[in-house]
Amino acid sequence: MTPRPRWSVLLADAREKLNVSQLRLAELSGVSLGSVKAYEQGRRHASRDHLLAMLSALNVTYSTRNEVLVAAGYARDDHGERVDPGKRRRMVNLSQAVSEISEYKWPSLVTNENAEILGANNALRKLWRIEPHGSYFKLGEPAICAATHPEIARRIMNWDEAVGQQIAHFKSSALGAEDLDAPSPYFARVISVLQQGDPAYVQRFVDLWDRTEAAFPTVHRWPYRVIWQEPDGERMTFQCFAWPVNEEDGLDIDDWIPTDAQTWLALDRFLGRASD
Repeated sequence: MTPRPRWSVLLADAREKLNVSQLRLAELSGVSLGSVKAYEQGRRHASRDHLLAMLSALNVTYSTRNEVLVAAGYARDDHGERVDPGKRRRMVNLSQAVSEISEYKWPSLVTNENAEILGANNALRKLWRIEPHGSYFKLGEPAICAATHPEIARRIMNWDEAVGQQIAHFKSSALGAEDLDAPSPYFARVISVLQQGDPAYVQRFVDLWDRTEAAFPTVHRWPYRVIWQEPDGERMTFQCFAWPVNEEDGLDIDDWIPTDAQTWLALDRFLGRASD
């Protein structure tokens, strides 16, 4: 038996990861059900337009979209001219970005355009209790999923401010504005994770969603603020910056920089107490 082409395997994996049926993908993308089946089985080679239609319907990330396109022999997607080909920009890959942040003394993470946490340094892993320092949060999940996590959410003292910025992004996402009542397959999975959290924070999230306007940062370096407090009362204020390191794959590095000496000292004490 001839093995399936890699692009068809990747396409099927992207659909199945979101628990979307082939019929539903056909309805969302405008590609016939017969074509969807033939593409995933590797019996027919999809056109670039059909691939883009299906990948856009699934609302997959830039990196997944480009991985499928390149595997099928097509040019990468320019995300609606989001990337300026004439502009000099950093183009590090994920492993390079993770290696870079590992040297930082402050909490730092690597995210994609949906703020999925793809990598984190030791300080961030300890703060968020990410393996090997706990199991509060899993790499690969969007940071917005922490909004209802009972252990993480209660540590964010400016919850409305921090979560509101995430909501504004999703309501005007470059991949397509999201709606709680009619979410994309991708965001439906995010909602299912959020609904498993603390019921009080779930309701608080819904209320905040309703009163938050869509907004997408157009600055090169996107600032936001997090005020973090441990159960023992230790409080830390971070001025955070998300800045692109690979625009074609949507990769950002998010640095959480302590705003004052008190926070630096509190962070040092916390990291010293946290298990290695």
